[in-house]
Amino acid sequence: LDRKAFNTLLTPFTALYNKYTMRGKVITSEKCYHGNRVLSAPAVLGVVLHWLCSKAEEKYLCMLFGVTESTFNKYKTYGIFLLLEVTRRLRDCAVRWPSKETQRRCAQLINIKEPMLSGVWGFVDGLNLQIFNPGDVDEQNAYWNGWLHETCCSSLICWRSDGFIAYMATNYPGSWHDSAIAGRGFYQKLDYGCEGQSSVACDSAFPKPATCPHLVRVDKSDERLPDGTPEDELKIHQAHQNALIAVRQAAEWGMGLFQATFKRLQWKLTSNPKRRSEILELCMRLSNYRCIHVGLNQIKTVFGSVVRLEKASLDNIYGADPAPPFSQP
Repeated sequence: LDRKAFNTLLTPFTALYNKYTMRGKVITSEKCYHGNRVLSAPAVLGVVLHWLCSKAEEKYLCMLFGVTESTFNKYKTYGIFLLLEVTRRLRDCAVRWPSKETQRRCAQLINIKEPMLSGVWGFVDGLNLQIFNPGDVDEQNAYWNGWLHETCCSSLICWRSDGFIAYMATNYPGSWHDSAIAGRGFYQKLDYGCEGQSSVACDSAFPKPATCPHLVRVDKSDERLPDGTPEDELKIHQAHQNALIAVRQAAEWGMGLFQATFKRLQWKLTSNPKRRSEILELCMRLSNYRCIHVGLNQIKTVFGSVVRLEKASLDNIYGADPAPPFSQP
C-alpha cells in the first residue's frame, strides 16, 4: 500500500484498536485500562502488512519494530483480528458478486480486446498453497495433493475483467479438484447471478457448458468437432478457442499478482484451519482494496476498468470529463 491508502485504512483500524482488548474483547467501561501496550495502532497495522507482504523471517521483523518474537506474534495475531474486522466493514474491501449492469460492462471490456467473445465478464481458476503438515494423520491425508506432492490447501477465485475478486472459496483440502470446490456454491452462484449470455471463462478442468451454461470452457486436447463439420465452422470455432485461451490467461495473472503482493503466501501457511482461513480472507479483501487505492493490477491494466468505460460513455454523451467514483462498482 502507498501512504494515502495506509492512512485511509488506519482511521477505522485505530477505532477498533481503542475498542478491543488484546484478547479480542470489547471494552464496555470507560474505566477499563488498555494496559501497557508496546505498539501503537499505526505500528500494529504496519506489523500485519509487513508480515503479509514480505517473506522475511520473523526475527528480522522483530528487529525492525524493536520487539521480542513473543511480543511480535502477540501483536500480529491481534492486528490480523482487527484488520479483518475493518476489511469486512469497508465497502472497498468487499468481495461481492457483480450486478447485472457491472457484468455487462466487464463483458464489454473483454469484448473490446477479443471480439469473438460476447458476454464473458470474468475468469475463474483454482489456487493451491502449501501448508505445514497437520498433526492428525487423516487430516494430513486429506490435504495431501498427489499432483504437486505437497500438503496444500485449495482455493477457488473468480476475477472480474477490471481486476476485482468477485467470488472466493478458500481453505479447502488440497486433494480436492477445482470442479469439486466449484460444486460447493460457485455453480449455484452462476445460475442465480447470471442471465442470458453472461458467463465466466475457465479451463478444461471444469464441466462442459451444457452442464453449466454460464461457463465458457477451453476444450480438452481430445475434444474436437464432429467429422464432416464445414470448414467455416471449424475456423470460427478455432478462433473462438484462441480468444478464450487468451482471456483465460488473465486468471493466471490474477493468481500471480495475488501471491506476488502477499509474499507470505509463498511460504508454508499454518496448519490451523481457522487462522489460515482468516489470513486468506484478509489477503483477498486487501487485494480488492489495493485495486482501488493503489491500482497496480495487470488485469486492470490490460482490460481497463468499469470506471473508465463509464467515463468514456459520458464523454461521448455530454462532452464532459467527470471525476470517477472512488469506490468499487
